[in-house]
Amino acid sequence: MSDIDKKIEQIYISSTKMICGLNSLNMEENNFLISLLDKIMHRKADELFITCLKKWQAGGWRQDIKEIIKASLLPLDLDDPAAVKETCMLISDLLNYNNDGEND
Repeated sequence: MSDIDKKIEQIYISSTKMICGLNSLNMEENNFLISLLDKIMHRKADELFITCLKKWQAGGWRQDIKEIIKASLLPLDLDDPAAVKETCMLISDLLNYNNDGEND
């Protein structure tokens, strides 16, 4: 195992421990974050999906929009490309809806 691979493994282990150690997360939230971390670490995460998540995390969204997105993400099977694409489209639609001036 190369030094880079060892470093990546250490980051993965540390990240997993940190996620599991967060008392503010429930089991479903833990599972989603660890699944997402697995996808990212194995370079199998859909880039458009990651872009949607980054946009969502940039903030400034109404609470109801954030709750709908979270409720859509938690049960998501990240191994199902069609479900990931559909959820990404939903997130994009919700964020665009939130930015529409008539919805403020």
